[in-house]
Formats: sequence, structure tokens, C-alpha cells
Amino acid sequence: MTIKERVLHIAKQKGLQKVSFFQDLGISYANFKGPQKRSALSSDTLVTILQRYPDVDPVWLLMGEGTMMRTSVTRPEQGDGSVESNQKGEPLHAALQQAVSAQEKTIKLLEQQVSLLEQELRACRK
Repeated sequence: MTIKERVLHIAKQKGLQKVSFFQDLGISYANFKGPQKRSALSSDTLVTILQRYPDVDPVWLLMGEGTMMRTSVTRPEQGDGSVESNQKGEPLHAALQQAVSAQEKTIKLLEQQVSLLEQELRACRK
């Protein structure tokens, strides 16, 4: 399951209409259909999802590991000096770093694909 499929699963699991769910997140549902379905989400969007739905486990959202929902949620806004973490006790920033790393790998692969397509295009023009 991709990150975008997991995001759609959040809306379904919470019984939310897709249109209002995506409006609340400030993103377009069009990014989850057709060819756009294969594109990556920005780290800002991922952070927004995790802020709006703190009960969603970030490791599940980003990596597809574990369960969708956290067993407990600690919010930094509580003023107790705690750091938000998933059910395994891993800091949220570590999960986000994993997501960034995965997105960087995707970007490199896409850059290679573009380079190959550009080579094919040059060959066709000759």
C-alpha cells in the first residue's frame, strides 16, 4: 500500500467524505487519482495529516509498518516537555526523516527515468 493509499484509508476509516477530508488538509483530491496517484506527497502535507489526525501512527503512514492507530498519543502542546512519539516510542521526527529519505530515493529514480527518456527523445530526433 502506498502513502497515498494509506491517506485514503484514513478518510475511509474515519468515515469522512473525501472532498471535505482533502479540503481540511488543504490538498486536492485530484492528487490521489489517475497518474497523480503515483506521485509523492510533500513533507508539509504529511506533517499536516499527522497534526490533524494525531491518533494516526506516523510509522504506519510513512512506512506502512505497524498499525494505523496509535495506542496512546502525547502532544507537545500539553506543555509537559514530552516529544510526540509513536507506539514504539520512536520520535516523530525520526519517522519524518525516513519519509524524506524515501522521497529522495523516489526523486533520484524519477531523475534517472527522465534522463533515459531524454536520451530516447534525442535518439528519435536523429
